[in-house]
Amino acid sequence: MRSNIGRLLILVVAAGLAGACASTPPQPQYTPGSIDPAYWVKKVDQFALIGDGSLSMSDKHQKMLKLDITQAVLDSMNQTIPEKDYNGAFVAFGRGECGSSGKTVLAVPLDTYSKGAFGSAIDNFNCAGGNSPLNKAVDLTNADLSKAVVPSSLVIVSDGLHMNQKEVEAAGSLASAFGDKLAIFAVQVGDKKKGTELLKQVVAKGNGGYLINAAELTDAAAMAKFVEDVLLYPDSDGDGVADHLDKCPGTPKGVKVDAVGCPLDTDGDGVADYLDKCPGTPKGCKVDAVGCPIDTDGDGVADCFDKCPDTPKGLVVDETGCVPAGFKVVGEVLFDTNKWDIKPEGQAELDKGVAFLLKNPQLKVEIQGHTDSTGTAAWNDKLSQRRAESVMKYLVSKGVPAGQLTAKGFGPANPVAPNDTKEGRAKNRRVDFMKAN
Repeated sequence: MRSNIGRLLILVVAAGLAGACASTPPQPQYTPGSIDPAYWVKKVDQFALIGDGSLSMSDKHQKMLKLDITQAVLDSMNQTIPEKDYNGAFVAFGRGECGSSGKTVLAVPLDTYSKGAFGSAIDNFNCAGGNSPLNKAVDLTNADLSKAVVPSSLVIVSDGLHMNQKEVEAAGSLASAFGDKLAIFAVQVGDKKKGTELLKQVVAKGNGGYLINAAELTDAAAMAKFVEDVLLYPDSDGDGVADHLDKCPGTPKGVKVDAVGCPLDTDGDGVADYLDKCPGTPKGCKVDAVGCPIDTDGDGVADCFDKCPDTPKGLVVDETGCVPAGFKVVGEVLFDTNKWDIKPEGQAELDKGVAFLLKNPQLKVEIQGHTDSTGTAAWNDKLSQRRAESVMKYLVSKGVPAGQLTAKGFGPANPVAPNDTKEGRAKNRRVDFMKAN
């Protein structure tokens, strides 16, 4: 009988132990979050983390040392923070940094944030003891951060216990040094009401921070959001400008933008560089959807340069958008004195007219013959007419339609130079090609 009773007691005890083990909550796991740095920009230029390693952190919360929770939170944060060009510092107080009983230690002085440097300091944050000089840690942080009064964030990981108004006053002094450029966040380890109230007062001294319990930061998404709130602004289009400042959201990836997130328009024509097929458009030129100057009459010369708008379609124009009025052929090149037969060396000059007229079949041209003042007016009238007709005959022989041409002599009536010198008379013996009305 005793043997049976003994067996029964063993079974009852075993069942009780099994039940106790089954009811023990699992220790929380702090999983680092994932943040794509391409779609976030800095909210701050510098930040500091403060870790509580005082004596109360040797107590347990949810079957886990509060110091271990603090270390896990800090490590998860460090693994989640994307490396950008902000500065970071890590301050430990109590005996968090082993061997520093009751002291405050600048474990990582303010410098360009390095995941490795923070990781090494957090690995050494594994002792608990001493008093709770959070105010001294805040003062030390103040001395480090205040070297540059720029947008900053402070994160305190603590249970908030065994503290008083000194901590609140220290946070106030730090906030006063930064004005609205400092946000204070706190992660409470444990759930003691006194600690919650103290940390709330500390956080309230900053601008835009908040208090959160460590138990809310166990999963990756929650930790990522917390780090984003502390350090980053969203940049949905990845152009380097935060969404709340971006006046041109949705910019395609890789496009260079200005300070407000709008694609660069170097020539100021209203079409972004990445769409502009005609970069370097002169200021004031109206352009089309791809940034090229508008050419209303389609003559190949942009409206802003076109001195002859509405040129008929198909006409070849010069760089000003105008059909050339004509060109002159000096008489001594084309003809001998008092002759109208075209000299062989003058044909090259006339061939320029042939090329132009063949390109512009719509253009009607009057061939105008001119002479100098030598000889009688009657003779010069006849001579200039014969020269014009001789040139017309040559052009037709080269393929220019006769209907496109007329010939008219002007004698010495329209000199372009004085007739009292040899050179002047040579300039007046000429043939002009002019648009016919």
